[in-house]
Amino acid sequence: MNRQKFNLKVSWNYRGRSRQSIVAAGRSIEADTYRWAPNRLMYNATGHYQFYRNWAMFADISSKVVNAVEITGPRTPSHAQLNNRDEYGGVLSFGVKTSF
Repeated sequence: MNRQKFNLKVSWNYRGRSRQSIVAAGRSIEADTYRWAPNRLMYNATGHYQFYRNWAMFADISSKVVNAVEITGPRTPSHAQLNNRDEYGGVLSFGVKTSF
């Protein structure tokens, strides 16, 4: 069997700002107030190098993940729009693999 010695794959995904659900109007919440998910860019890179017939090295890198929620109404000032933000670090994994 003849395989490639080296393989590299890079992928990315861009998601623009998206409107989610409407927020119920109340005392300080005016009509036409919505939850929004801000834009985000995610990427992954994977590499594989086969240095012997049954032995190979690999690496995988993933971007950090940021989940945020904005609540915006017609007259909401920009400093008061962010409601929640969770941030998770990127992932790097590497190693050697073999088959028998």
